Amino acid sequence: MLHNFDFLIELLGLPHSISARGIGEQKNAHVVATLNYSDSMASVDCSSLVPDGYPFSTGYNIVCPGGTIAYAGEFGDTTQEKTTIYHEDGSLEEINPPGLEANRAVLEKIYQARVNGQRCPELEVGAAIKSIKIALACNRALNSNCAIKV
Repeated sequence: MLHNFDFLIELLGLPHSISARGIGEQKNAHVVATLNYSDSMASVDCSSLVPDGYPFSTGYNIVCPGGTIAYAGEFGDTTQEKTTIYHEDGSLEEINPPGLEANRAVLEKIYQARVNGQRCPELEVGAAIKSIKIALACNRALNSNCAIKV
């Protein structure tokens, strides 16, 4: 869930609280976490309760006053990603993921910053700390079965 938390922090900032429900054990579980904001919420699903051969998959939904953004991705032998914006008026908008070229550009930027001895925001420890903070709150929410302040 950390990658989804990273993205949601970048997009929406830190939530004020998180709630989570799950089934299974520590290393073999399915978890649904809800990040709560003042006027929106985001849910993230994560599962290791899948049979062998099931592709790594991830997704999130962001529910806001103006509509909802839904993302689903599967990664394995074949990769499938889909992002859909559901507007308040009922219209839909499909967004194509940037693909490998965008990832390559980010990696090149990070590499050049490191080679030139410059700071690189993509590698700042503060961003990782925020994601870990949410993950720890998620774990506490699972254990206590109630929303936890972040």
